[in-house]
Amino acid sequence: MRLYKEPLFFAGFLFALGISLRILDSLYITLTLFLLIPFVVFLKRCEFFILLGFLIVGYLRGAKNLKLNLFRTEINGKYIQGIFRIKNSNKFYLDKLPIPFIIRGAQGGEYGERVRIKGRVRVWSRMLFIKASNISPVNSSKNFFEKLHNKINRKLLEELGMNDTYFLARSLILGDRDMLPERIKNSFRNSGIAHLLAISGLHAGMIFIIISIILSFFPINSVWKYILIISTLFFYTYIVGFQAPIARAFIFTIGITLPYYLMRRISPFNALGIALLISSLFKPEWVTSPGFLLSYLATLGILYFLPKIKIKTIVARYTLYPLLASLFAQILTIPISSLFFGNISLLSPFTNLVFLPLVFIFLSETLLALLFSFLKLYLLSSRFSACAHILGQIIAKLAGKISSLSFASIEFRPKTFLIPIYYLIITLIILFLEIRKDDGNGVDVRNIM
Repeated sequence: MRLYKEPLFFAGFLFALGISLRILDSLYITLTLFLLIPFVVFLKRCEFFILLGFLIVGYLRGAKNLKLNLFRTEINGKYIQGIFRIKNSNKFYLDKLPIPFIIRGAQGGEYGERVRIKGRVRVWSRMLFIKASNISPVNSSKNFFEKLHNKINRKLLEELGMNDTYFLARSLILGDRDMLPERIKNSFRNSGIAHLLAISGLHAGMIFIIISIILSFFPINSVWKYILIISTLFFYTYIVGFQAPIARAFIFTIGITLPYYLMRRISPFNALGIALLISSLFKPEWVTSPGFLLSYLATLGILYFLPKIKIKTIVARYTLYPLLASLFAQILTIPISSLFFGNISLLSPFTNLVFLPLVFIFLSETLLALLFSFLKLYLLSSRFSACAHILGQIIAKLAGKISSLSFASIEFRPKTFLIPIYYLIITLIILFLEIRKDDGNGVDVRNIM
């Protein structure tokens, strides 16, 4: 990984880092940041000036997050009332404020609805909770994506019925986890497959493959096929509420695939950097969210470490590569996931090898059931929904069996100061590998960063 080959990756990384430093709001961090300026002047390299500029601009952009943190402190314990807009996963947004509230006693509303709520605010683990004393609906129209979100939800309910399979499909397809039973959430978490419940790049990749397979049966040229796939991913990103992981996946997919159709090449790290830069520029509050951090760190771990493993046999490639991909993703995400969720799954690389194909088939069958249901081909939709129901039950029960194993996971929540030390060690290992490789090739190590 070199500066002159992946400049966009370093630009995006330093911009997001600048936002994170601003959120910490420390005088020592501010002084350290500005002490870098004479150091960069001393180096006399223009690329370092540009990268320092991204760090400083990100630092200034992070002021928005600082205001949100101050708002959390100021509103704690106060009695408020206002019009809230319902988002997925039981999150409500107060009008003109991009920060979610969890409303106790307000479950069951449809995505995009607006309700007037009165209650007292409590802050816990950086999240705002309101124990609502009064909830009343407000007459307001939903936008196109909100209406489509609710229509898909009703179709899922019609096809699968009110059961665990419906709750699982609702979580996997729409990202609505508020109705998913806690036992299923805990079983997925302890089995190391909790990321499957969050709308992420994995889901975008699965949908990309499913749509590509469907379009392969039609006489469409590659350009129009690509436009249809990207348009579908764009609609899907907005249908599920433009969450951080799926936004990263959408931008990353465009960055990787568009140059291919334009007869150009782009480094996967640069594509990841573009996604990081755009998402943190427009949504700086995402930088501290677990979904954002886990999504980028997992992708970075896979992109950097997996290509270094060379496997020749086809059988080993299709079995070991998924296992190693999960392992490398876990290496970079362990501190963040354990900090937010309080446990480490010991079986994650192996369970992902089993559940990824099962979830892919489950998603395919559910999406086909939805497609045929919208086309009013109910005979076909009922067949696919029946298969999806059986597979959904298998996934839920198998996850429960694995999570019940005594060695499936361990409870662990690291001290905050240990997390930078962990990532510093990872960074030093990467630098050592790059320097060792370039020494063997006779390359000037000053190009490494």
